Amino acid sequence: MIQVNLLPWRKQARYIKKVQFFIALTVFCSLTILVTAIINVYYNIQLHEQSSLNNYLQSQIDVEKSTLDGLDQEQKAELDLQVQLQFLINLYNKNFNVIRLLNEIDALVPQNINLNKIERIDTFVKLSGSAQTDADVTLFKQAIEKSLIFYNPKVSQLTSEKNSTRVNFVLEVVQKE
Repeated sequence: MIQVNLLPWRKQARYIKKVQFFIALTVFCSLTILVTAIINVYYNIQLHEQSSLNNYLQSQIDVEKSTLDGLDQEQKAELDLQVQLQFLINLYNKNFNVIRLLNEIDALVPQNINLNKIERIDTFVKLSGSAQTDADVTLFKQAIEKSLIFYNPKVSQLTSEKNSTRVNFVLEVVQKE
């Protein structure tokens, strides 16, 4: 047998439940959309703030990098100046030592000795020349030993020419700095 709903209030109650369900569903969906929108806005604000902070930090890094580059260039320029200054000081000392060497040799060389060649490598000085006798070479060597700017004199070569009375010599000394 077919059951017929004779009570109209059941149909109305079912309709009310259906309406309440759709209202609850609509409210829930609306709240979900609202919460999602709030979360989205919050994260967009956080993203914007972080982006602004990153831009600020990058600009500060660029400023510091340009400052460091400037300091690096100044340091290179200072190093170049120091190298140039050291070159000039070394050149001055070298020239001063040569002048001092020549002045001292001029004062030490006896009249009987003729110097033909003076070679200088750093502090090592090689004097080549001729003398009238071996004794003159010995006197020259002793004068160099007493000198304040030379030390360790050695006669490395002493030869006499066949048809001449002159003696050729090579004297090696070390110049004090």
